Amino acid sequence: MGAQGLYTRWPGLPFEERRRVVETIVKRIVVGSGEVEINLFYAPPAPVRRHVVVTALILKAPKEAPSMDACTPLSPPIHPPS
Repeated sequence: MGAQGLYTRWPGLPFEERRRVVETIVKRIVVGSGEVEINLFYAPPAPVRRHVVVTALILKAPKEAPSMDACTPLSPPIHPPS
């Protein structure tokens, strides 16, 4: 139940359920001289999950793949200095 739903339903909730909600969100209540401090639990919003669709292109190799001897290199081979 989101905050808006809770706000809308609050007046009709039974006492036990309202108490359970309050006990869940209140971290601490401090009663001082002439003041009351109510500390609430903070739960950061859940991260937005984005669905990522990955499309893969699968290429079929021909039944008879050409031999590597038929490949022409794009540049001359690089040999490390000796």
